[in-house]
Amino acid sequence: MDLHTYIMEPEISLEEQVFSKLDNITNRQLGDFNPLHISPDVPYVDLTSPVELVITQ
Repeated sequence: MDLHTYIMEPEISLEEQVFSKLDNITNRQLGDFNPLHISPDVPYVDLTSPVELVITQ
């Protein structure tokens, strides 16, 4: 979100709509979407660790 983002339904919190569902709606492995065929630095993904960075497109 930035200064130009419009919240269309202010009665629904971002925590409820997005942040509480991060484990289910994010891709945490490079193999899920890798158009440049970059080899992953880490050979495994610890799915029990919390999401630390979210990059949107």
